[in-house]
Amino acid sequence: MFDYRLKVASILLYAKFIGNGEFEVYQYYIIRSTDEQDEKVGVIDSFSLEEAHAVAKVRFQDSMNAGETLHTFQANETLSFDENHRLNFPKGEMRSLSKWA
Repeated sequence: MFDYRLKVASILLYAKFIGNGEFEVYQYYIIRSTDEQDEKVGVIDSFSLEEAHAVAKVRFQDSMNAGETLHTFQANETLSFDENHRLNFPKGEMRSLSKWA
């Protein structure tokens, strides 16, 4: 059975508390990188990079093909891609997940 106290504790652990009693939620880009190109596959609202990456892993891992990588990073700036459809990686922290054979 799911223990809601554990979920609340994890939210409090990752959340940044704002003085007015609310939690600050951030947006995180999810980028799938293949041999041919990079593409944005989603945006996740989350309290932390680790939580956003865990959500992305659950949502997208099963649909990944061998050799693909999933990148998760905070949406601090607009995404830009070069002429070969490759992501110009933004500044900041990122989490990646690669699928092998």
